[in-house]
Amino acid sequence: MVRVTTQDTELSGCPIPADEVVSVMLGSANTDERAWDEAESVDIDRRVNKHLAFGGGIHRCLGSHLARWNCV
Repeated sequence: MVRVTTQDTELSGCPIPADEVVSVMLGSANTDERAWDEAESVDIDRRVNKHLAFGGGIHRCLGSHLARWNCV
């Protein structure tokens, strides 16, 4: 997922100038140890939450429900 900043901004103390290309590292999404116990392991009993794996809103992956169904 790639975006371009429209104005100077700051993220987690890191300045990002306008017109800078930024990307989300989806491979590291939802692996924050502050939010999840054993974030790197698969746990089908883990509480349901919003996350980035399938996008969101009108751009949500059409196959997300099928993918979740196949996990169980």
